[in-house]
Amino acid sequence: MEEKLFEMHFAEDDDYQKAVVRFTFFEHPSRIVYYLITLLFVAVLVAFSVYFTVEGNMVTTLYFWILTAVYAAANVFIVVFNYKRALPLMKKRRREICGDGQFVVSDVYVTETGIHIHETPTNWSTTLSLGSIFRVHENKDLVVIRTKAKMALYLARNGFTKGTPEEFVNFLHAKGVK
Repeated sequence: MEEKLFEMHFAEDDDYQKAVVRFTFFEHPSRIVYYLITLLFVAVLVAFSVYFTVEGNMVTTLYFWILTAVYAAANVFIVVFNYKRALPLMKKRRREICGDGQFVVSDVYVTETGIHIHETPTNWSTTLSLGSIFRVHENKDLVVIRTKAKMALYLARNGFTKGTPEEFVNFLHAKGVK
């Protein structure tokens, strides 16, 4: 058996689930790109609205101001609606899997060749080869691993029992993970 370089043990409790939802909605790179494109589009609409206001074309001006307001409000509504819905859906999934008051508990260890994951009470296990890992992100609560198959693995920073999150991220970078 290979040497365990890093070990983690954590429950997917309410704090963990909130951290996952926060990352997904406010720190995930594709979500940030979406927000930036949306802001750029709103800025273009505002520029057109100002331009037509200066030109004195009131019908077109009104059209662009209304379009800007509706587009911005619709995007804010969609993000807030989905954000508010995400955590209750995660809690519902947890109740379906574990029952009330129970949490999925993850035991993870890392070797030179892979990341080994076992969850209880689902009794789910898998191993990710280090070569399948595409990228690693981190914030104050999580280390997020993305695979080439677009799967995400959320590891609680406070769950490390052997090694530190920083050492783990440096280990992945040394293995060629971005």
